[in-house]
Amino acid sequence: MARLRPDDFEEPIPHLAPVKSIVDTILSGLLTAGNSMVSLAAGLLAGVLVLYSGYVIYDTFDTQYKAYSSSWELLQYKPEMIDDSNVPMTGSMLESINEDYRAWLTVFDSNIDYPVMQAHDDVYYAFHDIYKNSSLTGAIYLAGSNAGDLSDSYNLVYGHHMSNKAMFGALDEYRTQAYFDSHRKGIIVGSSGAYDIEFFAVVNTDAYENRIYTVGDRAKEVLDFLRSGGAGGVGLGTSVLFFDEEVAKKADKIVALSTCADANTNGRLVVFGRMIKRERLTIDAEGYYGVYDARDHTLKLSVSVEEGTRIQYSIDGGDTWTDQIPTIRNVGMVDVLIRAESPTNGTATTLTKLIVVPAPMPLSAEGYEGLADGLPHHVHSLKYIKDGNTVIEYSTDGGKTWTDIVPSLTEPGTLTVIVRASNPNYETATTTVQIVLLPTVYTLTVRYVTEGEEDIVKQYRYQPDTAYNIITPERHGYTYDLDKVEGILTEDTEVIVRYSPRTYHLTVRFVDVNGKEIAPSFESDYKTGAEYSVLTPQIEGYLKALDIIEGKMGSRDETITVIYVSKDDLPDIVNMIGIGDYETPLGLDHVIMHVGVCFE
Repeated sequence: MARLRPDDFEEPIPHLAPVKSIVDTILSGLLTAGNSMVSLAAGLLAGVLVLYSGYVIYDTFDTQYKAYSSSWELLQYKPEMIDDSNVPMTGSMLESINEDYRAWLTVFDSNIDYPVMQAHDDVYYAFHDIYKNSSLTGAIYLAGSNAGDLSDSYNLVYGHHMSNKAMFGALDEYRTQAYFDSHRKGIIVGSSGAYDIEFFAVVNTDAYENRIYTVGDRAKEVLDFLRSGGAGGVGLGTSVLFFDEEVAKKADKIVALSTCADANTNGRLVVFGRMIKRERLTIDAEGYYGVYDARDHTLKLSVSVEEGTRIQYSIDGGDTWTDQIPTIRNVGMVDVLIRAESPTNGTATTLTKLIVVPAPMPLSAEGYEGLADGLPHHVHSLKYIKDGNTVIEYSTDGGKTWTDIVPSLTEPGTLTVIVRASNPNYETATTTVQIVLLPTVYTLTVRYVTEGEEDIVKQYRYQPDTAYNIITPERHGYTYDLDKVEGILTEDTEVIVRYSPRTYHLTVRFVDVNGKEIAPSFESDYKTGAEYSVLTPQIEGYLKALDIIEGKMGSRDETITVIYVSKDDLPDIVNMIGIGDYETPLGLDHVIMHVGVCFE
């Protein structure tokens, strides 16, 4: 901001050249007066008058010059700006000189650039300068009833109206729309911090208008009064020259700059501004750290000042910037430099990181085990993440070398295969499987067949061209057509060995209890396992127990004896053994004699 110097104003300030010219004239007159005492006395009197007049002119000039904000004597106390944040320092050297110092007021692009003092009343600094010296120009000062730290919602600042536009004389410019529109910004720096000022209203009023000249936490009441156009004043004329409602709506804290509108009346000109607290701009950024999940992730961000703050991001160390917030999806790390810029609160930067680490890679595969059949066999049932970025490789030498060609095994043997799945977004995974091919074998099936019985099957496995010799097992009562199965196996083979039953002789004898044959014997040949059924003859005078002799022929000759009991001998036999009436002789059921075992 360029400050105006005295020579820049429309009304030039008198300087000391006229005083020097008058003094030279007096000295010349005194020399020409010569010896005339009357002329000398008159000259001396005139010189005194002229010198006094020169002093008055000089004092007036000095007073007005010091009233300018561009005076080095004032500006040496102005708080300096902090370059990296644009936040003014709140302190001033003036505090150590005058404890009444409260703030520093600057209206941008004007000569209003003054310290603000405060006394217990609203009169003292109207006639005293910042050093408490008597002064017609006074100082800029805060209303005595305001809180000295500018904590009130409505703050009133006074300043003399000087015709050379020093102090608050420049406020006259705000009577024009063009000046009001182009001079809307200022700043006031107090012990509680710095406040940007956005001017929103210009008002003509009276010095006794309490609704304007009563300070404190009255921002809302003052705004309501200004919105009414100053109506309601009891005999006091208040007119609103300009009023910006959009700014006023956000004005929860106000500063009013008041000066005389006319030195001969109670008229006042007041310019109202919204106070916006300047805060040191800070950034709180939280990066991202997580496992790859095929989704975009970004950072979390908050800034201490949101209104008007522009956030930009750089991922190349600050070479380029963008308003678009960066994201990360794939595995990797992105350094994000964040810059926040506020028109009034400066610039802040911070660095955070977006990190995505690999996810586990699910990988499974199956090998093969079987007989060598002349066909290639390889890894199968492979399962992994198929997103177009996965590379599958194989190693058959323990991981020393890798190829993307699927290995296979054709000849008998064992092949150990390591499968590796690589993907930039997943952890590299491996699994090991085996392909096992057994040598080719043929099956020899020997089927032992016996008529009427279930086949007995025996299987033998031999490698090709292997000789075999299998002895046919003996079976009592049977003969077989092959006593051994032998040969050279060149293919799967089935051999049937048939068992045939042998023929044996069956004799059935019919005798009495004394072993005497009483009827001719029954004789016949049967094969082993053949069923037989022989009718027993009816012999007169004898009782028989069985009508039929039945059974299966065994694996040897058999003799069956059937005992008959004489009807005449039956009572004696019963009495002898003490047995009563039995249905069968001797009380015996089906007694069969197989070579010594008898039927009754």
